Amino acid sequence: MKMKNIYIIGLLCSLIFTYSCKDDDHYDPDGSIVSDKSLMTKINEISELSSFAKILEGVGYDKILDSNESFTVWAPKNRYLEGVTFETKDDSLKFVTNHIARYLYNADGAIADTVLMQNAKLMRFIGANGSYTFGGVALDSVNIVAKNGILHVIEEQLNYQPNLWEKMEDPGFDSIRTYLHSQTIMDFNQSASTIIDYNEEGIAIYDSVFVERNPFWEGYPYARNSRTLREDPTSYFDGGFYPINREDSLYSMLLPTNAAWIEAYDKIFPYFNSNAENADSVQQYYTKYALVEDLVFRGEVNTNAETVESTRLGIFTNPAELFANTTREQASNGWIYIADHLNFISTESWYKTIKIEAENTLTRDDPPTSVAGRLEVVSDQVGDLSGGSYFLNNSVQTIVTTYNEFYFPNNLSAEYDVYCVFVPDVRNADFARAPRKTKVVFTFYQLDRTTGRWQPIKSGGEVVAASQAQITPENNIVSEQEITEMLVCEKFKFPYAFINEESGNYSLKLRVETTIGSAGELREFVNRMSIDYLKLVPVQN
Repeated sequence: MKMKNIYIIGLLCSLIFTYSCKDDDHYDPDGSIVSDKSLMTKINEISELSSFAKILEGVGYDKILDSNESFTVWAPKNRYLEGVTFETKDDSLKFVTNHIARYLYNADGAIADTVLMQNAKLMRFIGANGSYTFGGVALDSVNIVAKNGILHVIEEQLNYQPNLWEKMEDPGFDSIRTYLHSQTIMDFNQSASTIIDYNEEGIAIYDSVFVERNPFWEGYPYARNSRTLREDPTSYFDGGFYPINREDSLYSMLLPTNAAWIEAYDKIFPYFNSNAENADSVQQYYTKYALVEDLVFRGEVNTNAETVESTRLGIFTNPAELFANTTREQASNGWIYIADHLNFISTESWYKTIKIEAENTLTRDDPPTSVAGRLEVVSDQVGDLSGGSYFLNNSVQTIVTTYNEFYFPNNLSAEYDVYCVFVPDVRNADFARAPRKTKVVFTFYQLDRTTGRWQPIKSGGEVVAASQAQITPENNIVSEQEITEMLVCEKFKFPYAFINEESGNYSLKLRVETTIGSAGELREFVNRMSIDYLKLVPVQN
């Protein structure tokens, strides 16, 4: 069974349409000049192109340029190919297809065109008044007409310029190349494949076509949506950073050398300490993902700007520092910044604030309804609300405490300052009594993956009795008049990272609980509470 590889079919078709559907009168050669010789014959007739002709024959392009398909060829003379050698046939093919384009491009009048080459690179064809350049190289002889195209002779070879993805093939980038290339998938394309037989069970046997795909060529899933999704904890560690293997868009990329990769890996690795069944693999996977997620930026980076934004929506507040001490190189689809050290501030990249909207039912666990009534309310009576709404635990006024529990997906094995933001006890139709203050306490719980039981923990992960784990902030009173941002605790250390936990299968939660010490306190405090959001703020070392 044969296997074929199809690369970026849709892109090639669209680029050919965009850059090749030119005005016929302008791009067809002069109708009065007629030739019955093919492009390959024309090339063989010019002795100064004999070296180029041999390279064409070596990769089979002599037959293609002898066919009835239309091409334009930019051919370098022999003296510009002296000493040029190729390690592999693929290298020869890259060189050849870098000098040939489908359709006809003649040097006539004023030109400012972008030409799609056979290797999918884009070249600028510009000039006027008889002086023309192609890919920055001057043309020597122009408009040599063949029956199947046009031949131009150029003053030097057109250097093959790698794109951002191809640049990683260079020596010194083995670490990032090995990781990113390991994610490549070959998808079976049934519609492009041909049935050639059937097996005994009647199942079709295909002359199979496979399409190469890599998740890092695919965009971050929330990149085109509301910026508030930056704070969606379920979106972290998900998606790629756009098709840096293609030629139709421009990007800038920080490219770590092997030394920079090893240094960054060793720094990040402890933050992803895991207690999963395959803990080592999980820790390695997310460390590598965190290392690469903010390497790519759209367009040309302005290092003098106040901020720059990665393709995964990471906001970096000091671009000059981020790109300092890097070596900039031009790629065919943007700019490479080679880095021997990555200057990321961890809290702007992989060690982010985690924010949990209290009204989100996917990250909230409620007690039985017999303990407390609950109501999600959208309100403009209390000022600006995160997400436009908050969660109300509407309890009857008794000394029986009420609580809710909130899961923290995507926390790292690191220290965080923990906050809970409360909404004041606003008086409206839902409240028969006047607004009152609330007193609260907090407890962190961690799931024992072996027993399936939730265990109260102290900072650092020590399992203790619930009474010992309970956190009472220095000021644990929630105002009845204004929004209260309460500092639950400082530098709470989580022993394990819980990344991309599935809904309903979380491993870390925080209980928020009212605390009324006596019946007498009911004159001042109430057991109902309204929560806008909770957040974990990284402690920067």
